[in-house]
Amino acid sequence: MNALWIMVDQLRWDYLSCYGAKHIDTPNIDWLASRGMTFNKAYVQSPICGPARMSFYTGRYTRSHGATWNGFSFHPLAERYDQWKFDWEKDYVKGSEGNIFRNTFRDIREAAETLAPHDIKFEHECYDVGHLYNLKFCMDTGLFKAPVFIQFIFGILGGIGADIDNLIFMKRTADRLFGDDYRWSVLGAGGSQIPFATTASQMGGNVRVGLEDSLLISRGKLADNNAQQVRKIRRIIEDLGSEVASPDEAREILALKGGDRVNF
Repeated sequence: MNALWIMVDQLRWDYLSCYGAKHIDTPNIDWLASRGMTFNKAYVQSPICGPARMSFYTGRYTRSHGATWNGFSFHPLAERYDQWKFDWEKDYVKGSEGNIFRNTFRDIREAAETLAPHDIKFEHECYDVGHLYNLKFCMDTGLFKAPVFIQFIFGILGGIGADIDNLIFMKRTADRLFGDDYRWSVLGAGGSQIPFATTASQMGGNVRVGLEDSLLISRGKLADNNAQQVRKIRRIIEDLGSEVASPDEAREILALKGGDRVNF
């Protein structure tokens, strides 16, 4: 007998009707749940697997910091399209208007202290300039050690916009706050992915591309896969005279502990 393990990304418990959600219907997952078993406890993989690096959100509730970013909301797309592949899609997209990503300073501290024994390098995702100050506070209180790895994120609804001026502003602020104690990369959402990655590479930064951040390979054209986006940005970077780091060089740049010290 084999066990079938199904994992989905960024799907909250209150987005499943089998767990009581009223605003959305998820019949396929409900059917699987009715034939199997559901769980009411969650286990985080990082303390168990001990990876070399992981993402870390650096934000807090909107009401506590005054910024407008409140999670991954893409609800305007619900009114942009008339045809949907599945019945549940439009309700799911509309429901994102109520999303909020909780990440208080207590949450940050508990995560940092729990994972500290595993020597995991965090990718600190900063969606606005205030998140850089949050990270500086956490470093000053000893939660994170230099050099930190910061992912500047642009173009997410509610976060800082995908404008080159904002990239320069974020970079200048990080330089002032962290000096030489940080490494950085750029995530441009949607159509800004390749332009922002190109600009960041010429500013001395690292780049991030992939279907999680953009479905496009060029304006109006869907990418076939992640590899196609990686090949494109590598070609652009090398054509501009920069060199792409090897996996071993990247691990050294980011000060990762190495594959021999992970638990998987």
